[in-house]
Amino acid sequence: MADYLGELNRIVEYFADRPDVVAIAAIGGGTSAEFLMLSELYESYVTSDDWWRGLKITLETSSRRGRLVEQRCIVADVGVTLLFGDPSWLFSDSPSAEILQILGSRIYELHDPSGLIKSLQEKSGVEYIGFADESEIAQYGDISSDFFRLVGLGTAGFISNDSTLTDWCDASGLPLDHANARIRELYDVDVADLNGGRLTDIFQRIAQGEPYQAWRIKRATDENGPPFVN
Repeated sequence: MADYLGELNRIVEYFADRPDVVAIAAIGGGTSAEFLMLSELYESYVTSDDWWRGLKITLETSSRRGRLVEQRCIVADVGVTLLFGDPSWLFSDSPSAEILQILGSRIYELHDPSGLIKSLQEKSGVEYIGFADESEIAQYGDISSDFFRLVGLGTAGFISNDSTLTDWCDASGLPLDHANARIRELYDVDVADLNGGRLTDIFQRIAQGEPYQAWRIKRATDENGPPFVN
């Protein structure tokens, strides 16, 4: 997961530094790895493969999703969807049904110097979250690398410091009490009192538990030792 977050950061930084890119957002509620990339030259990212060279991305399929171009790819073994579009996609007094369906329930702003994403949120009423920092949660890569799969929450999408267990339970259909019980079984810590709280707080509690501490001691003397929780 640390590699995944690191590579996502590199991708966002790459696009944010390009003058043609006017907005970047994680969409779909945050639990799916979908990123909206609005660029005045958006077609070039589909017709040319130069942009991803140097980034650790494996390109898969490309298709149309309404007025956007959907590029599916693999980032650090996680499936990611990049949705490229022209900024004019947002220029309407009332967002279309297509726009609302693509946005999902929540927008995480990642790069928005002109305020386009914020303006879209005000028109659509979709929940808006400003720049989504992941510096805290990235500290727990040893834990988060297999957490979602082992607990039964599917694959990780976009994770920020404010992502919650409830987000993933709602998206996967796994009841929260089942997720809490599975965490207790896997990691020998109780997180039920966090009330489906921040994943950062859950990972911190796991890191303070005896099983994790014992693993850290073993890993310090055996770099090729097993990952935390098989």
